Amino acid sequence: LSGRRALWLIMAMMPIVYGLFVLPLAQRRWPPRLVWQGWGGVILLSAGVFLALKMLFDLSLERMFAFLLSGFPAGNPAGNPAGDLATSLRSLQADALLRGWLASPWFGHGHGAAAHVVRSETMPWAYELQYLAMLFHTGIVGTLLYAGCIGWVYWQGLRAIRTSPAHGRILLPLLVGLTCFLIANATNPYLLKFDSMWTVFLPLAVINRFLIETDAKRLAL
Repeated sequence: LSGRRALWLIMAMMPIVYGLFVLPLAQRRWPPRLVWQGWGGVILLSAGVFLALKMLFDLSLERMFAFLLSGFPAGNPAGNPAGDLATSLRSLQADALLRGWLASPWFGHGHGAAAHVVRSETMPWAYELQYLAMLFHTGIVGTLLYAGCIGWVYWQGLRAIRTSPAHGRILLPLLVGLTCFLIANATNPYLLKFDSMWTVFLPLAVINRFLIETDAKRLAL
């Protein structure tokens, strides 16, 4: 799921992710009838946009879906001589990282370690499969610690959305964007780059502001 495949996937999933965040909150503030009417309007609008794109640009869901499937080894036709190089490399990485992780499952091999498949000679520790690489480097313990930090961001972010409309208007799109970014990061090494980490730390900054203001109001009482 490299490149455009990851982009298309998260674009298709974004309304679903948004719904998972906003639907429980909307049902608390508005009658269920209005909530479902709103979703019906969104579906009709999406269908209208798709039909317009199909008429203007010959958009084909069939071609897009076939291209998405070609990102998986089973999706490449056996007679295709070129195949998908990125897919085959990711398959080799997955096998090497999993085998390396099984050799040290709890604490991993440490940051900077490389499996028997080396993706880059200048950065042998870098792999596209970010979460498998994390498991290989830090093991189950380290991966759970990282996951716990991200889970805390979601927990506090949803708490802020429920209790503070001012912060919620900012955090809702940030959390949806973070979720889509983390999905794409599974097969593309975005978080290895320092200038991509703002997707995690921007929601954290808003959450910190929310916690500071909450504590200040509590002390004022």
